[in-house]
Amino acid sequence: MLNLRNQNDIQAAIMTSENDSEKRQPRFSVELCASRAEVFRMIPDVRRNLAISAFEKVIADVRLGSDCGTLGVSPDDVEDIDGIRSGGQFDTPVITPKGARLLLRMLEAGMIPQHAGTDYFRRAPDLAAYAAREEELARVTLERAARSPEQVKREAEEAAAAKKARIAHLAIYPEEAKSEEIKRWMIDQVFIARYGYGAGGVMEFGDVTCHKEIHHWVSTKGYRHTKIVIWWTDKNGRRWGDAPFSKPLNRKARGGENIHKYNRDLRSD
Repeated sequence: MLNLRNQNDIQAAIMTSENDSEKRQPRFSVELCASRAEVFRMIPDVRRNLAISAFEKVIADVRLGSDCGTLGVSPDDVEDIDGIRSGGQFDTPVITPKGARLLLRMLEAGMIPQHAGTDYFRRAPDLAAYAAREEELARVTLERAARSPEQVKREAEEAAAAKKARIAHLAIYPEEAKSEEIKRWMIDQVFIARYGYGAGGVMEFGDVTCHKEIHHWVSTKGYRHTKIVIWWTDKNGRRWGDAPFSKPLNRKARGGENIHKYNRDLRSD
């Protein structure tokens, strides 16, 4: 097995693949793909920075001819899995549905670091739904290639406006949500549109009951933190979304108790 000596080896493997991809037509348009930040938010209770590093290391290992063990990833598996979307002040890294499929394999193999490490938290319905759009986005990419840039831009603006209008509608009539709209990001956006930023609570969304919890705590070093937990249960009583919140232990708390002064102050207000 080839051992990567440092981060420069990983970056070299990624840049080599990006240079090669410029010579051929990409399978997915980066404008259609979710950003890397959005994709990793689809994984419940993920330790994002460690997960991104693990994902990039698998890609680099395969591109440099290394063995990925039981994961069984081939060079074809790491083609067309990521890209860069230009525009605005910064470039945005994206992950294609094919890349999401690789993330699902890593998640099932226990290779994606999470705060809660049981099999229960290896379910990622939003990530699976995005990965399932692989053929759809590939087809749309081919169709867009035959249209003018002006037409493509206009359609993208219309799609963004429709999405915004749908969120505004569901903020007023959340019970009208369709089953395919019951996703963490959609629930969060509807909560924000309905109740405002920083507000949690319970909401009937389609045929499920959704919860948005906002937890505050103070770390050992005295820093204040906020954790947003969004979850819902299906008709069978199965829980989906984020993992249950567990307050980190503050070693400075009296007697080592797992209760923070900031949280006690909140309850006493």
